[in-house]
Amino acid sequence: MDHWRSYVDLPALYVSCSTLNDIDMFSFSLFLPQSIPVGAKCEFCIRYLCDGKEYWDNNASANYMVECKTLDDDDDDVNLL
Repeated sequence: MDHWRSYVDLPALYVSCSTLNDIDMFSFSLFLPQSIPVGAKCEFCIRYLCDGKEYWDNNASANYMVECKTLDDDDDDVNLL
């Protein structure tokens, strides 16, 4: 929403029941304020710390992003989670 001028670290849980051998899966919740304006975008990336090493996933340098839309927007790219 502000191009990384502010950020927050959120905890995630490892999904141990993953059936994919070469992929680690995590679960997390991202809550945005109800006052977020339509059209606002929230970018995020993933940081993973393991055995003193730091790993990042930033969607191939594009960052992950959610965009605030109204429920009546007719957009094929909208997925309500």
